[in-house]
Amino acid sequence: MNKSSFRGWKWAFVPVYHILEDYPDQCEGVYRALVKYFMNSGALDDASWAAYREKIIHRRLLRKDLNLTKLGIDLGFENLPKEVGPNHRVLITLTRWHQRAFSLALSYLSCFVFGYGEKPLRVIVTMVLTILAYAMFYGHFGALSEAGFSSALYFSIVTFTTLGYGDYTTESGFSFVGRLRSNSRGLAYRSIPFCVVS
Repeated sequence: MNKSSFRGWKWAFVPVYHILEDYPDQCEGVYRALVKYFMNSGALDDASWAAYREKIIHRRLLRKDLNLTKLGIDLGFENLPKEVGPNHRVLITLTRWHQRAFSLALSYLSCFVFGYGEKPLRVIVTMVLTILAYAMFYGHFGALSEAGFSSALYFSIVTFTTLGYGDYTTESGFSFVGRLRSNSRGLAYRSIPFCVVS
């Protein structure tokens, strides 16, 4: 058995690989078992595919669990002491909902930036898009002392890669963009080892 055993067709000509995912509660465990099976068989690419699909199913479950009524029932208000009043129960439900909403947002970000560690090419694409976005920002708002898109692109690449420069500087009031840039660069650079280790 390998990944090809799960091939289906999307639009009758695009191959897709997944199990029947109509019941995501059960699918997550099945994909986890497939990861172990493929790892033990030495089929690392197939294990990577199963791990990626497991995370996709986990994201679907997080999205499904954002229903506030369901959240209150599922998380067992019956386990709370009787002294806990209705206002406190609502506060607990909202807190749990925010935690799950944050987990869902983080899951989407992880999928987009590095494909849950299974798609390293996404890190490179994200880096290129970040460099281009900042270059367009610098060029559009005239944030550099030198005008033109090529100067903005050069400044964006040099800033992102931390090579160092002295020939271009930002206009006053735009220095905060450099600090914001360092945060996005840090996310991208930290994603590369995660993909390699995974």
